Amino acid sequence: MTPQDLLHKLYARCCRMQEANYTAAARYGRLALITGYPSAVLSGITATAVFASFFSVDSAVVWVQLTGIVTSLLTAFAVSSDRYFGFAQKNIEYRKQGSSYAHYKREVENILAFPPGDLEPVVKSLTQQWTDETKDYVEIPDKIWLRFKDKEYPLINGHSQ
Repeated sequence: MTPQDLLHKLYARCCRMQEANYTAAARYGRLALITGYPSAVLSGITATAVFASFFSVDSAVVWVQLTGIVTSLLTAFAVSSDRYFGFAQKNIEYRKQGSSYAHYKREVENILAFPPGDLEPVVKSLTQQWTDETKDYVEIPDKIWLRFKDKEYPLINGHSQ
């Protein structure tokens, strides 16, 4: 395998990883919204129900107190599930990783567009830098990765993977 071929493979891998990370970020962003909005709405309802129960001395408003209890439990569940699963944090992590792969993709594009005299040391340096930086990355969920692992990406100057 020539250094040029390795650069083409690195380019395709960067494209694949960037797209998979951004897809994972979008997925966890949606999940964060699904758990975040109900938490905010339920917190407002709970606060209103608790506030209303302070001023009610009539035993006929038991439904207000029950509503407060039920919504406070639902709020606790929604907030704790959002914190437990960490959807918002995963969203941020996958966006950072996708951005990092976009950076590497641009580096490979620059090397392919303006190749230096000897590609071998440049490719070795780039792959070592990539390996060092990506070793602590969060793994992409299998369901998302399976959509991208065999996807082909067009390369620069009409080459294909």
